[in-house]
This record gives sequence, structure tokens and C-alpha cells, in this order.
Amino acid sequence: MAHEIATRPRLGNWLTKQALNHVEDLQGKRSAMDAVFHMHHFAHAQNDLVSGNSLGGLDGAKMAQANKKQAGEN
Repeated sequence: MAHEIATRPRLGNWLTKQALNHVEDLQGKRSAMDAVFHMHHFAHAQNDLVSGNSLGGLDGAKMAQANKKQAGEN
């Protein structure tokens, strides 16, 4: 799919992307993402207050391991 898109005129690709973004904005995507972003940071602040660690005691390796376990890879 990426190869197909790369063969098309850049201006057309950009205009298509802008049109899709506009439709998503009209459907409320931007305001929903803003709300979720604020909730995400609130959760980090809460974890920091409760546990002294904004990631709730996890680091990148532990999160990757948990994701793999949940997916049944480990």
C-alpha cells in the first residue's frame, strides 16, 4: 500500500490527507484525543503521588514483557 501511495502525486496525497483529517475533526476526533491526552497525564500524576513513580513502577522492558504475556507470546 505504501508503494502505491508513493507512486501518486504528492499534492494529491497531501490534499487527500487534509480532507480525511478534516472529516475526522468534524466527527470529534481532535476533542476526543485532547480529552484522552489530559486523562493520560492525570494518570501519570496520580501514579507519581501514590507510588512515587509516574509509570506505576513499570519501565519500558517490563511494559514490553507484560504486553507479550497478554498477547500469549510468553
